[in-house]
Amino acid sequence: MSWALLAALLGCGAPAPPEALPAPVAPQVAVDQALGYDAIYFALVDRFANGDPSNDGAVDPEDPQAFHGGDLAGVIEHLDALEAMGIRTVWLSPVFQMRTEKFMGHGAFHGYWVQDLGQVEPRFGTEAELVALSEALHARGMRLYLDMIFNHVSFDAPLAQEHPEWFHPALPIEDWDDPAQAMEREVHGLKDFDQSNPEVYQFLLERALHWVEVVQPDGFRIDAVRHMPLPFQAQIMEDLRQRSGRPLASLGEFFDGDPGRLSAAWVGGGFDSVFDFPLRYAMIDVFCHDRDVGRLAAVLSADGVYPDARRIATFLDNHDVSRVTTECGGDVERVGRAIDFLTAARGVPVIFQGTEVGQEGAGEPENRADMRFGEAHPLEARIRDSLARRRQHVALTEGHTRLVALEPGLLVFDRVSEDETARVAVNTGDSPRSFGGAQLPVGVSASWGPGEPWAAPPTREVVLRVSAAEGDRLVMTGTGPLLGHWGPSAGVPLAWGEGGWEAHLEVPEGTALEFKLVRMGPDREATWQDGDNRYLFVGPGAGPLEAAVAW
Repeated sequence: MSWALLAALLGCGAPAPPEALPAPVAPQVAVDQALGYDAIYFALVDRFANGDPSNDGAVDPEDPQAFHGGDLAGVIEHLDALEAMGIRTVWLSPVFQMRTEKFMGHGAFHGYWVQDLGQVEPRFGTEAELVALSEALHARGMRLYLDMIFNHVSFDAPLAQEHPEWFHPALPIEDWDDPAQAMEREVHGLKDFDQSNPEVYQFLLERALHWVEVVQPDGFRIDAVRHMPLPFQAQIMEDLRQRSGRPLASLGEFFDGDPGRLSAAWVGGGFDSVFDFPLRYAMIDVFCHDRDVGRLAAVLSADGVYPDARRIATFLDNHDVSRVTTECGGDVERVGRAIDFLTAARGVPVIFQGTEVGQEGAGEPENRADMRFGEAHPLEARIRDSLARRRQHVALTEGHTRLVALEPGLLVFDRVSEDETARVAVNTGDSPRSFGGAQLPVGVSASWGPGEPWAAPPTREVVLRVSAAEGDRLVMTGTGPLLGHWGPSAGVPLAWGEGGWEAHLEVPEGTALEFKLVRMGPDREATWQDGDNRYLFVGPGAGPLEAAVAW
C-alpha cells in the first residue's frame, strides 16, 4: 500500500479522516518559482520519441549504439502526458551539434560528444523547434533545463584543430582521485577545455548566452562538475544571469557518494542544486537489496552539511547508472516503494525517462533504451499519484527533516513546515507493525498534522563503549562530518580506560549514526571491523545515551 493515510497521526495530533482530504490538484506553476515541489523529468532526446522522421539521418533501432531517431518534435508531442504525470520541469540531454559516428564501437547518440556548442544538432531538429519547445513548456507553466557542456568537446571537434591552445594537453586521467588530473586531463579522450584561458571563458560565455537569450531556458544542468574548476562554474553562471537579466537555475552533476565532498562542490560551484548520489545509493540498497533502513536514516542525518537539503536533486536512476527496475530484480512493487520514498523525502525528485514503464538496463547502452509509449503501467500511476500528493502537502515540498525513530526494519521521520507536518514511515518488513498507537503498512506511508516553527534540535551526549582488547588505537568512523565521512584519520578516536574503550560525542537529537570501528596501527595502517555497518539512533532523552558494541 503506498501513501496510506494512517488512522492515527503517530503522535503528531489527530489527522483528517481520509474522506475529508481534498483530491490532489495540480495547480498552475509560475516558471520562475524556486526549486520546491517541482519534479524534473530527464529526456534522453535520441531515445525519447521520433516526431519528425525527415531529420533522422542514418538510424538503426536494433543497434543499441546507433542513433534511433528521437528529436525535439517528439518531446513536444508528449508534453501533455508529462504534465499529466505531474512533471513541471523537462531536462533535455545535450541538443547541440555533436559527433554522429561511433568511436571504438561506442555510440554518440547521447549528445555529450559535442562538436559545436553554438548549433542545434540537425538530427534533433532546428533552433526554431527548440524555441517552440521552450514556449510550449512555459505556456503550461512548466520549465526547461538544457544540458550544458563546459568541460570538453568531442575527440575530433573542429574547434580543437582551430584553437589547440584552448585545451589541456592530451593526457589520460590515470588517478581519478587526483583533483589536478581530474580537471586538467582528458575524460575518456575528450578534448578538455582550459577554462582559465580568458579566450575559452569568453567563448563558453557567449555560446551559453546565445541559448539563454534565444531559447530562454529556466536552468542549465551542468555536466562533469568534478572536471572543471568550481570558481569558473560559479562565475560563468553569475555572468550569464547578469548579462541576460534573467534568473537561471544551475543543477550540477558532481558524481560522488560522499555528502561532504558533494556539499563542497555545491557551495564552491555556486549551484542552486546538485544531484544527490548519496541518497540514490542508499535508496537502491534499502528498497532493492534489503539493506538496513539505517542507510536512509544516516544519509538524511548528514543533511546539515548542505546549504539547504530541501533543494537537492534526488533520483533513483539516470543514464550513467543501472535502471532502478533492474536493481530491484524486476520487482515493480519494490520500485514503487522507492518512488514513494523519493517523493516523500526532502529534495527535488528527478525521473529518468522509462522509469514510469519499468524499463531495465544494467549498464550502458542498455540503460539508455528507447522510451516505450502506449502502455498502462502501475509505476506511471505510482509516480502520478505520489507527485500529486506532494503538490497537495506543503510539508513534503518545504518541510525540514526530523528523524523520529529508527528500529530494525523501521524508519520514521517528520517533514516539518509552519503550515503542516508530515510523518513518513518506512516499514521494510513483511507485515504491518505498530508504532505510536497506529498500524504501519509495509512500504512507505504518510500522515498529516499541524505545522510548527522549525528549530535546530538540541544535542545529547553519547557514550559509546566498545568491548575489544587493548592494543592499537581504535577509531569510530562513518557517514557525516561528525564521524569523518568514512575517513579513519578524521574519525572519532576512542580512549582506553578502566572500563575498556570509550568515546564521548555530542550529537544532535534525531541523528542516526552509521559507523564502523577501525584499528589504526603504528604506521597508520587501517584494519576495518568485519561485517555490516553499525547503526545507532540518538533520540531525545534526559542524560547521556549509553551504547555498547563489540569488536
